[in-house]
Amino acid sequence: HLTVLPAIVKNQTLTICSGQSLAVGTHTYTSSGNYTDVLTSYKNCDSTVTTHLTVLPAIVKNQTLTICSGQSLAVGTHTYTSSGNYTDVLTSVHSCDSIVITQLFVSQVDTSVSVSSNTLTANAVSATYQWINCNNGNAPVTNETNQSFTASANGNYAVIVNQNGCSDTSSCYNIIHIGIKENSSASFFNIYPNPFTFQTTVEFSQEQKNTNLKILDDLGKELKSINFSGKKIIIEKGELPPGIYLVQVKTELGIISKKIIINK
Repeated sequence: HLTVLPAIVKNQTLTICSGQSLAVGTHTYTSSGNYTDVLTSYKNCDSTVTTHLTVLPAIVKNQTLTICSGQSLAVGTHTYTSSGNYTDVLTSVHSCDSIVITQLFVSQVDTSVSVSSNTLTANAVSATYQWINCNNGNAPVTNETNQSFTASANGNYAVIVNQNGCSDTSSCYNIIHIGIKENSSASFFNIYPNPFTFQTTVEFSQEQKNTNLKILDDLGKELKSINFSGKKIIIEKGELPPGIYLVQVKTELGIISKKIIINK
């Protein structure tokens, strides 16, 4: 009795990721193509396997992005907040590696401000500006959109700077000396050093007897009152915050006033 076994023919369509391989019999395949392998079945007959193989290419994405200071960028499970070059390996819909290469720039807004008397100047260039009143809930100061702002009243002011598509707000700057006016007689007394940090000396041109010296703030409020005699008196900073004040002395020539500046 003769038995003729049918030919064993197998067709398969497979997909693998770039970098992977497929083994069929003694052959290993790493490239897309159609392959025919003749194997030996368990009955010692030929077994033909035809493979239609697709190798998915590696997915590599390059991106160059800019964010503003204070913002962040999420790629996969990572979050970036600093400028730099980053590589993330993700998994694609076909369960293959997907590589994302990111060149990230974090744009910094220059919020520094220069102060000259009661004029504030934003140092940022090629920008737009809006000055705000820190004492009034950061409300915009009407029509103050220039790089420089001259305060007409004492208070705390800041500037919102829009630069390179990003926006940031400066620190608040204290203007306190508006309304302080000197009425000085240069030869009657001198103040040195001025400005000062810890203490300064008021020196008179002649000996004083039972003289009163006052220190006033920008609104004319008396902060200190000192009675003295002699040619010199030392004024201590004490609890006075940095700023511009008025030294006022009542003499036979009338009330003589001079500004003093306390440094930070």
